Amino acid sequence: MDRNVHKYRGFTLSPVKDFSIFSGFSCCRPDDKDKDLDDFIHNDAENHLKNHMATTYILLLDPDLFQIPLSPLIPLGFVTLQNDSIKIKSDEYLYQSSPAVKIGRFGIENIWQKRGLGSLALTMVKQFMLTDNRTGCRYITLDAYNDGDVLKFYKKNGFSLLEKPNPKRDQVLMYFDLKSHPPKS
Repeated sequence: MDRNVHKYRGFTLSPVKDFSIFSGFSCCRPDDKDKDLDDFIHNDAENHLKNHMATTYILLLDPDLFQIPLSPLIPLGFVTLQNDSIKIKSDEYLYQSSPAVKIGRFGIENIWQKRGLGSLALTMVKQFMLTDNRTGCRYITLDAYNDGDVLKFYKKNGFSLLEKPNPKRDQVLMYFDLKSHPPKS
């Protein structure tokens, strides 16, 4: 199996090679005012990969487990990962900042939202980063939308606030400590 493919409970998280697979994909609801996630996956993700800024992974049903024909694959969601660092005081770490991987963008197809796939995808990212310690990172970071439901979702999945939410800002920096809270199998 490819080192960059992670399988868990009948799902696969693997790097996107052909972004046309997201044709027709939308993680935004029709009434959403902000279409940033859809715009990113349709217009920016491929350029981020080509410019070595980030790698996007696709969440799929595991075709080996469900014996689904490989074409066409239907994306359930995506997560875009990039390098990061954060400043956290720690007695065990001597440097000013700690290595992290950032979830730059994260979305679940709108018809599959609120069915546990977002939490499953985050668990898969956590396990993926703990497997062979790919980048030597200690934390997973993300900029969550400053919205009560969004913050509640990430807190439910073990993320902590790195800063207090500021009503004047659209996003809040959050983190997950891979060492202190390894994900459950």
